[in-house]
Amino acid sequence: MSQDSQPQHVLHIRLLPGESIIVSGTIERHIHLRAGEMVIISQGIGSSLLPDNVADDHPMLSEEHGPHESEPERLESPFGVNEIAVAPSTLSQGLPPPYVPTERVLVFAAFNRVPTPEELRTYWPYQNTHVAYLIVAGARIAILPTWEMTKPLVHGISGPIYKKYPTFVAALESYTKCINRIGHFTYPVLRSLPADPSRLCRDPYDLLHPDMANDIEIAQDSQGHLYCYRMGGPESETLIRAQG
Repeated sequence: MSQDSQPQHVLHIRLLPGESIIVSGTIERHIHLRAGEMVIISQGIGSSLLPDNVADDHPMLSEEHGPHESEPERLESPFGVNEIAVAPSTLSQGLPPPYVPTERVLVFAAFNRVPTPEELRTYWPYQNTHVAYLIVAGARIAILPTWEMTKPLVHGISGPIYKKYPTFVAALESYTKCINRIGHFTYPVLRSLPADPSRLCRDPYDLLHPDMANDIEIAQDSQGHLYCYRMGGPESETLIRAQG
């Protein structure tokens, strides 16, 4: 492993094939890179995780008046945690596959199209009473269980529409109203990624990576670690899926 000379508080680290590193701040991140990929670590810059109890302050769907759109505020880190941005590899041949956990994982999905309510239900391994984040307009359409999974799909995206619901059932009911264009509920729509990639949240997964261009699956292991794969890809096919 080699470390390039950079200004203070910025590290550029290039890993050899098969190497990995652990970055520890308030939140630990285990990074496994392919050969030739680079990780850039910057101290104390925003775009970290926002706790669930703060997420209610974000733009949301109005259950009484239908969804409305607004530009999300700039999110600053409440923890001073390291921001991690992984540059996609330019190599296309001879790379080892991404790490795939060998234990059972919970698998969620984010769609690069408008999914049916049944598809969203299929990708919900938790109980129906678990809290849920509905994204009606964003980089992907999804119902996800945490703000950590949700943030890369709405942060820095123009005109996102999303809301935290107390239960999956409530989120799915709202999505069904959007699909059926009931009242003022807006039909789901995909938003383009910004021209400036620095606006995006690229942790815990990076939508700029070539494998993230279509429908994606987000796997969560028993320790809460997240792994993201192309839906239907070889890594996705080898996941050992569990029900919550």
